[in-house]
Amino acid sequence: MNNEETNAEAFQAVFGKEHPGSMRCFGKGVTQTSLKQKEEIVALRKIHSEEVLLLNEKMHNMENSLNKLKGVLKTMLQQSNPAGIDIESLEDMLGSSPGDANSAQKKVLDILEANEEVDDGL
Repeated sequence: MNNEETNAEAFQAVFGKEHPGSMRCFGKGVTQTSLKQKEEIVALRKIHSEEVLLLNEKMHNMENSLNKLKGVLKTMLQQSNPAGIDIESLEDMLGSSPGDANSAQKKVLDILEANEEVDDGL
């Protein structure tokens, strides 16, 4: 007998005979398929967490851009007619939700039209 056969016999004496489809030293009921599925699940979870981080970063960047745009709009409106714009109502309009965008846009247009009428009357 060679050394490899002796090692195989010793292993079989300690752990028992081979059972098709099962994996030794992983516990009862573990198969190659279940190990492969677990590896795939871990890989998918890693990809998902990376996507979530990327989306959160994009959302943060978009929020920063939106805040900058709000500041620019506020400055532009103040410079176009500094006396006729109520800053509190402007901030309320800029802080409105996306669903209120049409009403906020209408309010800004109403303010601008009112300011133009005042300018025309002078």
